[in-house]
Amino acid sequence: MDLFPVELACSLARHVTMEMKPPYDQLMAIPALRAVFGVDGNRRMQHVHGQPVDVWVDTSDVGIALRGNGIQKRVDWLRNRVRLVAPTSYARYLEEVDAQWQYGYQRAAEAYELAAQGRRPPMRRATRHNKAPA
Repeated sequence: MDLFPVELACSLARHVTMEMKPPYDQLMAIPALRAVFGVDGNRRMQHVHGQPVDVWVDTSDVGIALRGNGIQKRVDWLRNRVRLVAPTSYARYLEEVDAQWQYGYQRAAEAYELAAQGRRPPMRRATRHNKAPA
C-alpha cells in the first residue's frame, strides 16, 4: 500500500498536483504505519516531496492552522483506547468545515499561482522527517 503513489500518478496523468504534508507523529503514527504497512511513513514522504510534479500544495502546517478543528482524538491510557470526540454542536461543526474549506482553498490558490510562475511554495513546516533530501 502506497499512501503517496506519486510515481503512478506521474505515469498515468498529464498534470499532477501533490500535497506537501506535515511529518507523521513519531510516537503514534510511525509505529502504526510500520506495523500495518511495513514502511517508514516519514522516509517515504521525504522521497515523495523530492519528486518533480506540476503543482505542490503546502499543507504542512495544517495541524497548527486548524488546531482544535474537526474530530479530536483523546487517548484513554487506563482503558487502552483512543476516543474520538466530535464538535459540540452542529453550528460548531459548520464553522469547522468552513475553516477547513477556506484553508484548503487558500493553499491551493497559492500553489497554482506560484506554479504559473514556475515556482514551488516553501514548506511552512519542514522538519527532518518530511523535508525532501537536498
